[in-house]
Order: sequence, then C-alpha cells, then structure tokens
Amino acid sequence: MRANAFRCSEQLDSAITDWTEIIENRDAKEQRLARALLSRGCALAQKGVLNAAIADFTRAFEDIPKLPYELRMKCLYFRGAVWGDKGEGEKAVADLSVVVEKANGADSYVNALSCRASVWERMGRTDRAIDDYTRIIKSPWRLAAGQESDARFRRAALWGDKEDFDKAIGDYTHIIDTPMGALSDLVVRALCNRGYAWGRKGCVSEALADFARVIEGRAGATKEQKAVALSSRAWLYYEHGDAQRCLTDTEAALRFAPAL
Repeated sequence: MRANAFRCSEQLDSAITDWTEIIENRDAKEQRLARALLSRGCALAQKGVLNAAIADFTRAFEDIPKLPYELRMKCLYFRGAVWGDKGEGEKAVADLSVVVEKANGADSYVNALSCRASVWERMGRTDRAIDDYTRIIKSPWRLAAGQESDARFRRAALWGDKEDFDKAIGDYTHIIDTPMGALSDLVVRALCNRGYAWGRKGCVSEALADFARVIEGRAGATKEQKAVALSSRAWLYYEHGDAQRCLTDTEAALRFAPAL
C-alpha cells in the first residue's frame, strides 16, 4: 500500500525500495511477489531504467509457474511496451501479439493492439499499424467510450501520411459526427485535421468550413486549438496565393499562442 502511495505521489525511488523489500523477502507469497515485480518494473520503466524493468517482467513471467492469467498477460504487455521504447520492435511485437491473441476482454485487447500499432509505426510499417487500428474499430467486444474514436483518429493520421485523404476524411468525419460529450477535444483536433486533408485534396470551401468551426468557437476549442486552426487556414490561403489573408491569420494565431 505504501509503495503504491509513493508511486502515485511520484516518489518512485521510495516506491522501488518498498517493492524491493517484498521481492527480497523469501517468505513472500507468489502472487504478492509477482505484483511487486510488476509494480517495480513499471516504476523502473517510468524512470527510464528499461533493462531492469524488462528483467522484472521476465522474472515474474518465467519464474512463477502458477501466475494467474491476468498477471501473465500484464507481464507480456508491459514487457512488450518497454521493448518498444528500447527500439526492439520485433521483441515488442512478439510479446504484444500473445496478449492480443489471448485477450479475454475489450480493455486488454484494445490496449495491446494500440501499443502494437505504435510499435509498427516506429518501425515504419504503416500498413500493419493501420491493420491493428482497424482491428480495434471492428473489435468483437463492446468498446468503452472513446476507444473506437481514438483508434479512428490514429488511423486517419496514418491515412494522411500515405496521402490517402479520402480515407482520412472518412475517419475524421466519423469522429466529428459521433456524440463525444467530454471528448470534444478529439472532435476539435479531428476538425483541424480534416480541414487540412480537405485542403490537400484541393477542396477549399470544405477546408475553410472546418477551420471556421474551430476558430469561431463552435466546437469548444481552446485558444491553442484556435491558433492551430488559424495557422492551418493561413497555410491554405498561402497555397492559393492570398497573401493578405495568410498574414492576417498568422498574426491572429500568434496572439492566441505566441509560442507557435
């Protein structure tokens, strides 16, 4: 309990010390030992001590034969994530793939697929990342609020990187047209990105309409988000030779967010 409190208050060294005491206690029961290894591994990863984190996840997974399914999958998920952070893409994919294929619920399935997609992206394998986000969208389990929209947003960005703007616009439109409630931030970002995609397609009126929804505050945008939309609209004006409107929007963007 104290170790968890330390971690929540970002006192990672103190938390690691407490978990190490449990791990070095020969009388510790297997599940308590496994949870301590998992927790210490996560804290070490948070500190950037990646090899030691992997060692803890591996020890929990390999040295505790009666480890419950839930903890075994957590070991593989966290180890896979850290392999990804180390740039060991193939090892990350191997661990995360086991979690995906053995998932018994939406959260473990979505988390593992999302993490694996990020690994594929870092490996430059965009099509594989798109496939994983598509699997999330078509999940056999009922998804929690925002999970599908988050996957669509990430997939849309990859469609944009591939210059498949029609598919990107389709995903952004789905997000924009879905009631999001507290997730309006995602809608604003989708509007900005869809506007850019429309602009790249040469559909100027559609792009301007999306940027205007953000700039005029109809989508609940923050000052920083309005600045992004203004900068994007300035780019669109520049591309179409309207230097005066480009300058006007650029100056307005800087007033909202001087750091841009």
